[in-house]
Formats: sequence, C-alpha cells, structure tokens
Amino acid sequence: MMSAWYTRLERLSWEAYSEADDLSTICERYRERTGHYPEAVLADKLFRNRKNLRYCAERGIRLSGPRLGRPPKERDPELLKQELADNSARNAIEGKFGQCKRRLRMNRVMAKRRDCSETVIAITILTANLIRWMQEPQWLLLPLIPIPIFRVEISENSSKYQKTA
Repeated sequence: MMSAWYTRLERLSWEAYSEADDLSTICERYRERTGHYPEAVLADKLFRNRKNLRYCAERGIRLSGPRLGRPPKERDPELLKQELADNSARNAIEGKFGQCKRRLRMNRVMAKRRDCSETVIAITILTANLIRWMQEPQWLLLPLIPIPIFRVEISENSSKYQKTA
C-alpha cells in the first residue's frame, strides 16, 4: 500500500493467495492509523470484484478502474478525466514496484532462510521510502539549517604519534 507516496508492507506471505481478499483489511488498518477511510483506492483490476465494490460503496471509498460488465456506449467526460488521473497515479505506484525490483534488487532476494528473506524485503521497502523522503523539498533545505549535530575537537597533538613505554 502507498500512502502519501510512501510504501507500506501490509502483508507478507509465502503461500499462494488472492490479494483482492485483503482490501477490506487494508482499508480498516488505514482507518485505524488516520481516523478515516481513504478517499480512493487505486488498485488494479484484480481488486474490482463485487465484494470489494460493495465494501467500498458502503464506506464512501472510490475504487478506481473500469466498471464491471459491458462498457457503456457513451462515457461521461468527468469519469474519463477521473480515470485518466487515477491511471496517472497508478503509474507512480507501478513505478515504485519497478524501482524496488530493478533498482533495489528485490527481484533477486538470495537469502536462504525465510526470516532473512523477509528482512531483506522489509529493508528494501525502507530504502525505497528513504529515497522518496530525500526527494522532498524540506530535505533539500536541511544543509542550510545550522544544527550542531556533531562537535569535533582537534587538538594540536592529535596529528603526532606518541610512544608509550
């Protein structure tokens, strides 16, 4: 899940399962963290099933993607504009997956043990979030703020070696 363009690991499983069944759980966790449901869920077609559509409609969540069933002959221009905006945002999400797989090597997790593999995956997501955080404007201003983080004292004798008896 991405929130404010940061990636969150919601579920990690080594068993085959359908991710579409996790939508309600993910939305409820989001509500616990923020106090409200998300305005929209930008998910791929897998998540657009009757159960998830009903769940989102009951809670006022907009689930992006094409409608189920036959496409209408005439499409509303506002819906087309919203679909284009959703697809653009969805491209950013897919790009984050690509960044983790190719640039951060999540596609080549070589750890032999399960717990080590899970640690590698979690650290990869942490690294992706740190890269995103460093791209934000406030990070660029940090070197301009005089904050005494480290204090280094250099004495005159520090460059000379002294023999000890």
